[in-house]
Amino acid sequence: MAMRGDQPSGVWHFTLKGTRPHLRKDGTATVLACWEGRCRVCGAPFEVTTPQPGAPGFERTKAFGRVHCDAHKAVADGSGVKSILAGLVADGLALTTDDGRLIVEPAGSITEQHRALIRAHKGELLDLLASHVDDIDVAGVGTCQRCRHIRRPGLVVNGYCAGRADLPLAYGAGHPLRQLPGDGGVFCSSWEAPR
Repeated sequence: MAMRGDQPSGVWHFTLKGTRPHLRKDGTATVLACWEGRCRVCGAPFEVTTPQPGAPGFERTKAFGRVHCDAHKAVADGSGVKSILAGLVADGLALTTDDGRLIVEPAGSITEQHRALIRAHKGELLDLLASHVDDIDVAGVGTCQRCRHIRRPGLVVNGYCAGRADLPLAYGAGHPLRQLPGDGGVFCSSWEAPR
């Protein structure tokens, strides 16, 4: 693969951002090149790593075939809008609908990447939330932040779960509170509406 500036020829959408040390599976040390690409759908940045330009393996890398950010890669891989919703909720956002409008809270936690992703999939998110209002597995209201099991002792911001014994303990053995699940409760089978 011929190089043109800091980008391989034919791979115009990647920029070399730097290098980082890497430990191979066999225990030997190497240095990887870190490249930034932009998602074809939303323009969000994503990173790929390759062997250093000129190093063995660089010519054969498939990393430059990537064209989507993590969220859109999930859509392209077939996991769809549910994966996008789970990612947004895991980032601490709560999505609901109100008369056909998409409500995303808290507003102060929404990043530019979130905005681009939500804009690109607003219709799909609205359809998903509107059609599954009573379906715990995917409902926007079916998140930890909107569950009756959420507890916020003291000054805790995100809270803890008081309804699932399968989650890791929040404070140690014998304590009733558990850490929140990584998906923010989007796929929680114990979710219950607040009373």
